[in-house]
Formats: sequence, C-alpha cells, structure tokens
Amino acid sequence: INLTATHRGEPGAGRLARRVRRAAWGNGPGAIPTPRPRPTQPIRLPVRFSYRDRGPRRTPGYELDGISDELLTVFSSRSTEIGAKVQDLVAAFTDTHGSEPDRVQTIRLRQQATLATRPDKHMSPLAELRARWRATAETVTGQPADAIAGNALTSADAGLSSIASTTSATRHGTEISDALLARYAEAAVAGVTQRGAAWTATNLLAEAARTTRALRLPDVPARLALLDRVVT
Repeated sequence: INLTATHRGEPGAGRLARRVRRAAWGNGPGAIPTPRPRPTQPIRLPVRFSYRDRGPRRTPGYELDGISDELLTVFSSRSTEIGAKVQDLVAAFTDTHGSEPDRVQTIRLRQQATLATRPDKHMSPLAELRARWRATAETVTGQPADAIAGNALTSADAGLSSIASTTSATRHGTEISDALLARYAEAAVAGVTQRGAAWTATNLLAEAARTTRALRLPDVPARLALLDRVVT
C-alpha cells in the first residue's frame, strides 16, 4: 500500500497515511513503543598513559600507568603468541635470504603471524568474561581488583605524559603550533612509508592517531580536529 498517495474522491487517505506513520514511529495513539536515545556525557577518569618498550622490532606500547608489566603480559597472551611466531618467521627469513628483514618486511611477517595464529571465535557472556578477568588479575597481582584499579587511578597524581620530551601533554589541538604540527605530519608520513610502499588516506589517519596519542585533548571533536589538521 502506498501510504504517501492521496486520490481524488478519497480525502481521508492522506490523514490515514499520517496516522499510520504516527502509530509506527511512536507519535500518536496506538504507537509502538520504541527506545529513545539518551544523551550521554563522557566519563573522565583520573588516569594517564605512557609509552613502554615492547622489545625489538616492536613499536612502543601506550599503556595505562599503574598497571604492572606482569599483568599486561598475562592479558596480552595473543600478542605473546604472535611474537613467538614472528621470531620463527624472522629466523626462517634470515636463513633463506642471508640477512635479517628490514622494518617493512618485519611488519609483513607480523601480519602473516597474526593470521597464522588467529584462534577460532568463542562467544561468552560478558558477566562470565568479567568474572574471569577479575579472578585472573587478582591471582597475578595478589591484590583485590579494587586495589588494582586504585593503582591506576592514583598514578595520575604522578604527573602528565609528554610528547617527544618537549611538548606538554595538556596542549589542546588548537594550541599546537604550525611547526609542531608539521613534525607530527612528517612522523605520520614516515610511519606509513615504513609500513609499506603503498598506503591510503585511512592508513595515514591511523598513523596520525598513533603519533599524537600522547596529547591530552578535551574531547573527541578536538581529537578529530587535530587529526584532520595533521593529515591535511
């Protein structure tokens, strides 16, 4: 039935169409109840992040302060498995070519290792997963989960991260000078170039996000505005 049509001699057709629309979309008697989106406010936690060395052939990790490397390792079993496979692939590459792979080749080997070690997906209820994660964290650290979270929250008092050892991490995107912006852009281009000879605008945007992630910005729009400035 075409509810948008009205025909001569049927003056009520248009009114019927409007009533059906209101009933379907929740704007009149007999309306089908539908959930209405509620505005959400960002939750700001007093935490900070910093770079951590992840070993040779790896870019530094950007991890939550106050969480031990031991605990991060336990919850990074997938990364550990990939790392072991990469070492095997690097050794095989070296035996075959007589030299170690360069950075681009290492990235490709890591991509190969990621696919080779990808496990099957198993769906579990979120409540079950959270209980499992909590128990694992408490076993590894010997602390209750609340204390572990407290370590991360109180670590924010130790200070703020810096970028390139020269830039305050509390800068807003609009406060970044053109000179510093150019350095971020150069770093982003260098990053995608090292990862492969061919890259797209999406690759560049992702690299720009990695390059500027230590900057503390007030909200998501400010972050997106900064990334737009870097890639353009």
